[in-house]
Amino acid sequence: MTVFGSMVGLAFVFGAVFAALGAWMVLPFAGMELLALAVAFLVYGAHATDGERVRLAGGKLTVEVREGSRVRTHEFVLHQVRLVRRAGAERLFLVCRGRELEVGRHFGAQRRAGFERDLRAALAVSAKRTCGFR
Repeated sequence: MTVFGSMVGLAFVFGAVFAALGAWMVLPFAGMELLALAVAFLVYGAHATDGERVRLAGGKLTVEVREGSRVRTHEFVLHQVRLVRRAGAERLFLVCRGRELEVGRHFGAQRRAGFERDLRAALAVSAKRTCGFR
């Protein structure tokens, strides 16, 4: 808000100076510019916390997907879920009983590869524990 407020103040000062010098049309255009900036800030703010939270507990894999103000929770039975990377793509999917959920969408390629490695290892450890192995 501080950044936005300082930009509003600065644009208003420039617009007022030019309006006082006779270029009064600068002020409405400065207002339109600030309106566009406000919309951009609102859209960014609505999606700044987008992401996924993945939890393995109690024989379940739970994925909480946050997009804007909407939060969806997906649960998968641990011993039935598979992590699949589509051929020729860097997209990861959890697949279970015909359901698919893309995960790691908000990561870059390097972080997605690390996420895939860690999730595969966690799924392997959990699968051994649910089958009676330690």
